[in-house]
Amino acid sequence: MQATIKINESELDYSFFKKVKNLFKGGEIEIGGKTQNDLREEKYRQKIDKSIENIERGENLIEFSGEEFEALVAKLSKQ
Repeated sequence: MQATIKINESELDYSFFKKVKNLFKGGEIEIGGKTQNDLREEKYRQKIDKSIENIERGENLIEFSGEEFEALVAKLSKQ
């Protein structure tokens, strides 16, 4: 059996470990931890990986000339 449990640091106490122990009765338990920052970094890496896949496949690409780019930069700079 596998489970993912998300809790706040303040909820991590003895009663939490008792509940986990009851959930996984009779077996070996592996406990890992990840901070919210780790999750953000993981999502960022996933987006980069997806972008690389899109480039390699030639999918979901936006093409524009140098002049179009300069016009967009000028427009966004005014906002």
